[in-house]
Amino acid sequence: MSNNLFNHHSKHIKTAFYLGLGAGIEYYDFAIFALFSEEISQTFFPHTQKLYAHIYTYFIFFFSYIIRPLGGYILGYIGDKYGRKKSFLCSVGILVGATFFMGILPGFSILGVYSTIMFIFLRCLQGLAVGGEIPLAIVFAVEYFPRRVGLAISIIFSFLCLGTLMTYVTYHTIAYMPFSADIFAYWRFAFIIGAFFSLGIYFFRSKILDIPQLISIPKKYVKEKKMIKKLVISIGLIAPIAMLMAQFFIFMPYYLSNFFSIKKEIISKILIIGNIVMLLGCILGGFLNDRKKKSKLYCIYLAFILCCAYFFYNSLKSNGVISSCLWGIYLILGMLASTYTVIVAHNFSPLYRCRGVGLAYNLAYILFSASIPALNLVLIHFWNDSRAPLVLLAISILIGWMSIFYVKKNDGVV
Repeated sequence: MSNNLFNHHSKHIKTAFYLGLGAGIEYYDFAIFALFSEEISQTFFPHTQKLYAHIYTYFIFFFSYIIRPLGGYILGYIGDKYGRKKSFLCSVGILVGATFFMGILPGFSILGVYSTIMFIFLRCLQGLAVGGEIPLAIVFAVEYFPRRVGLAISIIFSFLCLGTLMTYVTYHTIAYMPFSADIFAYWRFAFIIGAFFSLGIYFFRSKILDIPQLISIPKKYVKEKKMIKKLVISIGLIAPIAMLMAQFFIFMPYYLSNFFSIKKEIISKILIIGNIVMLLGCILGGFLNDRKKKSKLYCIYLAFILCCAYFFYNSLKSNGVISSCLWGIYLILGMLASTYTVIVAHNFSPLYRCRGVGLAYNLAYILFSASIPALNLVLIHFWNDSRAPLVLLAISILIGWMSIFYVKKNDGVV
């Protein structure tokens, strides 16, 4: 019996590992585009002025972000109708093909404008795949690990942190190789490597079995009730996390460099250390969050982050940096991962869960992350105050608190 128990736990650990590893690799495939945007712009917009080439390239990045909710819904539909496993395999399969062909696609000098159109199409396919990946992983973890769901999700988000670190390592490795002077030609290796990693994940995930309890759905789940309302509440729950990612990862390099003249080398170290601290937070949260009510922890974590953010932004205003506050934000951000994700997943019935989580997760990041850097600049200029990002963060946290109130009141979740 002990051997059976060991095999049972071993199988669960492998499943969580495959879920997390896949999510990390898919995030790497999606994010590596941003680091090599300059080389990509030279490849597919060579006859355009450098400024406009960058603008076009970032437009492709933004458009692939916008298309992610469609991927969340399409892959979510497959997951709800035909099983979580089939949806997972579709997601990884699409990503393998798109990333590989992006890496080998001839540039503008060979195929002309057709190469640019094909590259945009492939990038959109990447967006579709990634739009379904993380929500599917969340749903799978919630249903496959009901007793240790916090730990399972913490593993997934730990690999997302590793995926981000992997992009930095790949970029710096290529940049400092002997042939780095011709990095223009070697950016393709980063994409091809990602495609082969994803192919490996495809074969590993083919061994994952679908969740037994989903074979027979209770009659009370035949039709989802109040779908729009639950979607809005779920977007509100994810809003603070999407805002935090925008403020402390996407916007932070520009913010520290341009408003406080902090050197890029220091900023790079801040982001790398921040990723590591957040990874540790994911693991710590995984062990703690299964022991307490996730709704209460969600509110407490957000309150702690708001306090740290207040001291951090005010210290920058006075030309000082309180590193402990920044590391505290990254740590708690990691610990948050296994709270709101579980609450959001339980907010939808099993028959609509993949679609619900997929739409909520991706729409929240469009509303509270994609446009935030530009909005920060507008508010800083309008108020003439560098602490404007704190106001947006406080608003998103307030939205999160209001949303958790409605979840607890109306649905009694977690």
